[in-house]
Order: sequence, then structure tokens, then C-alpha cells
Amino acid sequence: MSPVLLLLLLAVGEAGRWAQCGVLGKSRKHRPEADIVHGRKSTKCEWRWQVSLRNRQTANSSSRHFCGGTLISPQWVLTAAHCVVDINDCNKHTLRVVAGDFKQKWEGDRYQVEMGVKQVFVHHEYSQHTEMDQDFALIELAEPMPIGRCIGVACLPSNGSVASVGEKCNITGWGTLKSGGHTPENLQEAPVTVLSNEECKASYGHGEGNITDAMLCAQGHSRKGITDSCQGDSGGPLVCKEDRRFVLHGVVSWGNGCADVSYPGVYSRVSHQLDWIQAVMSGSLPTSTPPPRPANYNGSMWAVMEGSCQMDEQHCITSPNYPENYSNYDSCKIAVNVSAAVPLDVKDWATEAWYDKLNIGCEVYTGAQSPQGVTPNGDIAWDSDASVTERGWKICPSTEDTSIVFP
Repeated sequence: MSPVLLLLLLAVGEAGRWAQCGVLGKSRKHRPEADIVHGRKSTKCEWRWQVSLRNRQTANSSSRHFCGGTLISPQWVLTAAHCVVDINDCNKHTLRVVAGDFKQKWEGDRYQVEMGVKQVFVHHEYSQHTEMDQDFALIELAEPMPIGRCIGVACLPSNGSVASVGEKCNITGWGTLKSGGHTPENLQEAPVTVLSNEECKASYGHGEGNITDAMLCAQGHSRKGITDSCQGDSGGPLVCKEDRRFVLHGVVSWGNGCADVSYPGVYSRVSHQLDWIQAVMSGSLPTSTPPPRPANYNGSMWAVMEGSCQMDEQHCITSPNYPENYSNYDSCKIAVNVSAAVPLDVKDWATEAWYDKLNIGCEVYTGAQSPQGVTPNGDIAWDSDASVTERGWKICPSTEDTSIVFP
């Protein structure tokens, strides 16, 4: 056999190896130890499916890690719903997914690939039955990640396969080194052991409904103490080795503190939502029915479609309970006939800054910033959070060029 043919066959064989799911990028022997979160620093290119979710506000700004994720196909990332529940068509351009990474900060490493996002799918039952239940989300990348020695995919569980109680697994991420602590420069790894949900329910003591079948609990021990995921690890993988491959069984979700012996880490159980994952990736998930549009606007440019906002005879719309304070978790949706829209005349405006928001198209108005003079270019949504309420707002279609300044 010629040397050229031999090299070609070796290259093909190497490429085939990296194309397989659940294959580590490097040997796990002789790794450097580090006294970090009772775990250790991984080696470069080892956990090939680990990705970093980052936020990039402008084309020239640096991106900031905020959550982890797992590459489960060249173009799909599985992460936690709570990491991306606020991502929408207006801001998804700021979301970046980095694969082939080892250091938390972007350094232009030749193995690192940063990719934009095409779509984000949050599980439709996320937190519907109990807080953090069904904490799953899928990210479709703008283009497939290049698979190789530093970028690869984790295996999904086979149908009927579950992580067994007592099974030894691994977690990875760039999360803080302790609750409220600082984040590491390099990707960290730690061993954990799968616990029974019954043991987990007993640990948290908030009633059986708090730990659901869609959750998996795990906690580990090293020579230095309890091993656990922490802030910034959310969305990242819990993988277990099966038949020489690493299978994704958990998504970092929540916990009470970090590395507390009394409170194990809680993960979203991947085997529980295989059908949903496969349906989303295949495009066979039934699409949600868009909200109904008004048959006509009765001479107005808009109409309240959902919630307790009110419209008066002058076609002005007010926040729920106005002029009294709106309530916590208030919301309403207003359909806008964009072709008939005129600038807004804000008669009154008092909202809690940052947390209580009026969204007009892709623009957000909150705090002292009102939409005075803005012509709606899309539907309007109002949402308040869980605390601190204000008087609210009254907004009318303008009939002339008015200018109102609020203190």
C-alpha cells in the first residue's frame, strides 16, 4: 500500500471517529488537577459537545458567557429553558453559540467556532405545572458546526434508556466556583452520581410536586468535597458513559445553593422528553396557532385581544386597574392595525423600571421611558413582574402633534 493511500485511509478513519456521538476529543489520562469546585480543569478539546451560550450586543462588542449547552447534532443545541426563555425574534441576533472552546473568554483560538442562531424552541410546558418543570430548550444554529477533534455531539439516550440510580456521570461548565463566587478561566469538569427522585424529594422537602418525573438529581464527591454544578453551568450537560460513548442524560437546571450536602443538583431528565426533542429537530412538532386578529377595528387603530387592559370611547388604552396600581403578573396583548397607526399620545406613564414593560414591535418601554410620539409598527404587549407595582399608563392615538414631557 502506498504511503499516500495509507494516509488517506487514516484520515478517513479519523474523520469517521469524530463523526460518532459521545466520543471524547482527548484521552482522559494525565489531566491537570485544580482545587476548583471540588472538581478539576478539563483538558482542551476533551468534552467536544460542550458549548457556551453568549450574548453579543453589537457586532464589535465582546460576547459574554451566561449559560452552557450541549451539541446533539451539528446544527442543534439542547439547553435549559430558563437560559433562553426571553430570546425572541427581536433579540435572537444577540445570541451566540461557541463550540470547540476551552477558555471562557473569546481568544480567537483556531478550534473555537462562534455561530449565530436561526430559531429557539422553549418547551411549551416549561414551569407550567411547577417551577422549573420541563426546563428544556432547543437552539437551531444558523449553520451546522464543523465536526472534528474539538467539536462533536453527545449521544442522546435510546428510547427506554434512563440514567440508573447510583450511575457515575460527569458534569462540565464554566459556572462559578462556589455560590456567588467568580467564574473559572478554563472549562471545569466534575464527577456526580445519580440519585433517586425519592431521595431528592426528601432533601428538598417542598412536597413531592417540586421534584417531577422530568427531573433528575445528582451529587458527587471528590477528595476535596461535594461536587456540583453552580451559576453559569445552567443548560450544560450531565453525561454518563455507556458502551464507550457518553450519553446526555441531564441538563443543568436548578438547585438550592451549590455543593451543599443537603441539596443535590437538579437536572432536566433528557430521556423524559426524547419525543419532543426529536419532533422539534425533525420539524414535525405541530406549530402553535397564532392569536386571532380582530375582524375589524371598529374605527380604531387597535384592539385589546388578551388581558385586562381597557379601551375607552376615545380609543385610549389603559393598563390593568388604571388609575389604581396594576397588579403583579399583569399582562395584556393589543393588536395594532399598522396601516392605520398614528403616533401615540401618552397621557400618563408610571412603571417599574426594567421589570414592568410595554413592548411595541421590537422596542421596550419601561421606567421613565414612555412611547410618546412613537408610531406602532407591530402589536403591543404589556407585562409586569412579581413585585413592585406603579400607577400604570394611559395611551391614546394622537389627533395632533403633541409633546408631553414626564419628570
